[in-house]
Amino acid sequence: MSTKGKIECGKLLVQNIFRNMWFSIPVYQRPYVWKSEDVSKLLEDLTLAMTENPENRDFEYFFGSFVFQSKAPGSETGQTYQVNDLLDGQQRMATLLMLFAVIRDRVDDRDTKDTCQKCIYQKEDVYMRIPPQTRLAYLTHSEVTKFIDDYIRTEARTNNEEKLNMEYKNSKDISVRNMANAVLKMHEFFDNNPNTDLNKLLDFLLNNVLFIYVSTEDREDAFRLFRVLNDSGVQLRSSDILKATNLSELKISDERITYAEMWEDAEGELGDDGFERFLAQSRIPVMK
Repeated sequence: MSTKGKIECGKLLVQNIFRNMWFSIPVYQRPYVWKSEDVSKLLEDLTLAMTENPENRDFEYFFGSFVFQSKAPGSETGQTYQVNDLLDGQQRMATLLMLFAVIRDRVDDRDTKDTCQKCIYQKEDVYMRIPPQTRLAYLTHSEVTKFIDDYIRTEARTNNEEKLNMEYKNSKDISVRNMANAVLKMHEFFDNNPNTDLNKLLDFLLNNVLFIYVSTEDREDAFRLFRVLNDSGVQLRSSDILKATNLSELKISDERITYAEMWEDAEGELGDDGFERFLAQSRIPVMK
């Protein structure tokens, strides 16, 4: 999609994103941090837009923006397909991934289930040499990957309220706790709004909801875009910028992953506010 040295932008429907593109969360990104009110507001906005425009098939609902670094096959060791490092938009993208799983697990129609599953995960086809791929992959912390594999990728697992509550209360990983809570809040929302037609909601999501995208292939431009987001009013914390700046100085991928995991372990132990307060009292130099 991008040309080396250029920054591109445009608009994409959700169906084009979740059927044709693959994303990874780079090591310098923050965790999934959306809370109950964020998830509820998103669902309220989507269902209101859908019900107010029931017959307008050309209606476009602007959902937000995302920024990514496009990485061609072979650009990193072991990478066999086109993937995009998601620099901004993780919260909405991950929430949509979970929403597809919740819709899949609440409907009876097999076609609807299959469409949702294709938006979440691509099965391996050894004859076509297509690898198994999850639409959104987290490069650090196996706990997040395991949660996505167990509850999002696997059919009917978002219905297990008891286990999701255990993940929410007991997991040491910030992303896992917030993802488990997001899934629970989605089910709660649809329980409280039983007249919501989930088949129509899926159709609306895929065909009427769109994002604005900004993309680059250049790694330095990618880091620069990430930093600019903070100056443009996006609510990144000072610790997010410090993390990105330090990790950007590490040229070896395995080292970036190792130190990102150590950083996120500390965040998990101290919590968002506690970790931010700790850094505010510390003088930690940027790696050179």
